[in-house]
Amino acid sequence: MNDLRIQKIGRYTVGYTESWLEPYIENITEIIQVPAGNSENTLGGRRKVPVVELAPGTRAAVKHYARGGLLGHFVKETYLKWGKARSRKEFEWLQRVRLLNIRAPEPLAFVFQGRRFSRCWLLTGEIEDHETLADYHFSGHQQAENIMADLASQVGVLISNKILHVDLHPGNVLIDPSGLCHIIDFDKARWFWGGIKRLSSRYLSRWQRAVLKHRLDPMLVHAFEKNLHAVTGSARRWRPPAEGS
Repeated sequence: MNDLRIQKIGRYTVGYTESWLEPYIENITEIIQVPAGNSENTLGGRRKVPVVELAPGTRAAVKHYARGGLLGHFVKETYLKWGKARSRKEFEWLQRVRLLNIRAPEPLAFVFQGRRFSRCWLLTGEIEDHETLADYHFSGHQQAENIMADLASQVGVLISNKILHVDLHPGNVLIDPSGLCHIIDFDKARWFWGGIKRLSSRYLSRWQRAVLKHRLDPMLVHAFEKNLHAVTGSARRWRPPAEGS
């Protein structure tokens, strides 16, 4: 990974690794002021990610870290900060998984404000003309098989490297115009200290829960399980729920 550069701009701290960003760093503190709207996509998260022009010919998605749960109704974007800022942690995870050839957004810069009570932002390269897997409409069985095989192969790399995404679901998988999968939201990723079989089961259980909860096509579970098993040889066998459940 390239050397990390940290720069203070007023009350903000900005981190980045690419030298070509230097002329645009001061603009970043203005860019992050673009408000995040409410997501309208299935499983798309709480906030809609705005896309802005960071530099000539370079557009960036700006992630605002929103608080969830009951407290999120009162304090939407401020966190009690322990250790590294959330945006820096995700920036570093994106660097790691991209070195493993996982298709994930390019980390451009992270920003945070405050020491103990913090607000955070992350800028990543735009994935153009994408749809989430939750909102994607397959044109045929073979296309569905190809996409799910592509996703399972990438998750298999995460599993073999003992990386748990924590929140992998069809809303965190983007499909580009060529039909390739991109995995996003490594915000809560962590190292997994258990065995491969257990980690595979964690991924499949989280995936199954999201698909069934949001009434998506059960094929997304069956195809993910089948292809994950082919990659890791350790995913448990999934059975569709009984009628009416």
